[in-house]
Amino acid sequence: MRICHGLAGYTLEVEDRELEWRKPADVVRLHASSQWRVEADDLIVLASGGGTLGPNCSSEAVGHGRDVFFFVRSDLDPKADVPTDRLALDPGGSASAASSSFQPAGAAEEDDDLPRDPAFEAFRANIAEARGRLAEAQPVAALAAQARTRLEVQQLAVQAVLDNLASQRATCSRSLALFFRKYEKVQEKLEQNLSRAETSMAALAAVALRPALQGSERESLADAVPRERILRFTAGVQALGTAPATGCPGAASEPR
Repeated sequence: MRICHGLAGYTLEVEDRELEWRKPADVVRLHASSQWRVEADDLIVLASGGGTLGPNCSSEAVGHGRDVFFFVRSDLDPKADVPTDRLALDPGGSASAASSSFQPAGAAEEDDDLPRDPAFEAFRANIAEARGRLAEAQPVAALAAQARTRLEVQQLAVQAVLDNLASQRATCSRSLALFFRKYEKVQEKLEQNLSRAETSMAALAAVALRPALQGSERESLADAVPRERILRFTAGVQALGTAPATGCPGAASEPR
């Protein structure tokens, strides 16, 4: 398994045998804390393919030889002050080592027996200048190679994030579809109940009150309920069902 710093592009190879007694998430937290001084609780860990690496995820689910990307949650805050040394190339690393160890062939060889001819002197000067240019370009080339490697890791990390977002979007779409189906059923049931308001009032009017409960304007159950208030309420609810939706821009519910 390869642990990758999603923002900086650093990588760390982990032997598979380490996963035999530890969960992959624990391995990532351990190495992120020891290698990059990152708090374990400040990590977001994604596997290649976009899946979230949870604490109960097994090594079999992650697979062998796969990449695991971690992101520092606090560094993703737009207002966070991210230390530049986390993202900068390491000038004291492989590039400097390559510069110090670079020695062109024949650099230490000087043939003093050659005749002091002006043409040879100019030729020697050109060789010395070329060696100097090569010595200057070597660390830049090493930095470029290092930057390319880190950029490739960052591209893989971006793809993992995009895959994760696509999965989250699909899950959200399914949840919304289920919600709207349930909403339509509830709305249909509500409309059926509202449409029966007049029928229910007529049924109440057919039920006479007991003589002891009757009055000058109260002879049936319909006279004992606030008919006008109920009808105004049902009319208002029905009007809300046909009004344009304001929760989402550009969305409107069709009249039912």
